[in-house]
Amino acid sequence: MNAMRSSPRVIPLLAALVAIAMLGGVARAQGLYWIDTNFGSPSIHLADVNGVAVRNQPLAAGTLPEGIALDAAGRVYWAESAWSNARLNRSDVSLTSIAAIVSGGSAFRGVAVDGVSQLVYWTTSNLATGATIRRSALNGTGEVTIVALVSGTNPRGIAVDHAGGKIYWADLDANAIYRANLDGSASGVFVGLPAGSAPYGVAVNPPAQQVYWSEYGSGAIKRVLTNGTGLTTLQTGLANPTYIALDLGLQRMYWAESGVGGQRIGRASMAGGDITVLPCPLTTYGGLAFWPSSFVSVPWQGPALPTEFALERPWPNPGSGPVVVRFALPHDADVRLSVFDLQGREIAVLAEGVTPAGEHDARWSTAGARAGIYFVRFLVEGRKWSHRLALTN
Repeated sequence: MNAMRSSPRVIPLLAALVAIAMLGGVARAQGLYWIDTNFGSPSIHLADVNGVAVRNQPLAAGTLPEGIALDAAGRVYWAESAWSNARLNRSDVSLTSIAAIVSGGSAFRGVAVDGVSQLVYWTTSNLATGATIRRSALNGTGEVTIVALVSGTNPRGIAVDHAGGKIYWADLDANAIYRANLDGSASGVFVGLPAGSAPYGVAVNPPAQQVYWSEYGSGAIKRVLTNGTGLTTLQTGLANPTYIALDLGLQRMYWAESGVGGQRIGRASMAGGDITVLPCPLTTYGGLAFWPSSFVSVPWQGPALPTEFALERPWPNPGSGPVVVRFALPHDADVRLSVFDLQGREIAVLAEGVTPAGEHDARWSTAGARAGIYFVRFLVEGRKWSHRLALTN
């Protein structure tokens, strides 16, 4: 079985597929969440990393759901952009047990979660009463406006970088990416953009100190370092891209395109390059989120960091899958964790790219793999570890 690579408009067969993991007795779905804002029949969806739908949850007509985010426990948050009685909602990981945690608002847009401080942030774009950046506890208590924006601004997507102490948001009408401290202080333009760019979605890659955004007007996806340098255009020619989400583990980005007749969800490497169009049902723009969005990308909160690089034996072994592989990093490092067959062919990449210090679990669904002997290989800083893995029928 040869290793599969992404190519334009083709969905590759990846061995590193989404799994449902039982952690602490709670089913946690790993994969892509997205919203279809459709006025008459909005919905929220959960799919595997290839866009194959696992669950579709209808939402109330006219609520105009838009931004979406997940917390570390896998709970799902989304905002409604309805002009009156807009709500900030939360559900469990399976998109059931839906409840409004904030209500009575107007034109709620993007949503982001700070898993360390246990806070949820969102943007509002009511042009009559004034656009704002708001924040509350994860249960909706303590709601407060942390930034009151000036006239003429129209914020959409928002992202949190707890490690960097910043929040970022995209302003559609002001043609700029804004930044502020986590408490809303010191807010201002981070990156000014040409007229007509109309930035919409924004996401942060904390380990690499990068900020990504999509431009509805120019049809581009760009990124810049958190110090404001290194502006890079990653994609062009997109059909009105809106929200954007990052999978830091596999170094891939996802985005929604809302152009008439071209509504779709795309995926590419976080470095740009070939585009894969996913088979996600989409009729109108909406928010995207990936869970887990990354390996832990905030200051380590455990009792102690690992003292050395380590690769544990795959489990279960022997077994029929899915297989869990745990590895440890004493500091942030560029890693590659992959699976090889007996012929030495790489058939699955489970983790790749800069990964924060700590212990991490990666999963291989074993989809499409025959019974036999395989090897899990871990490369980091010029060193290599490997373990034998036996798959059974």
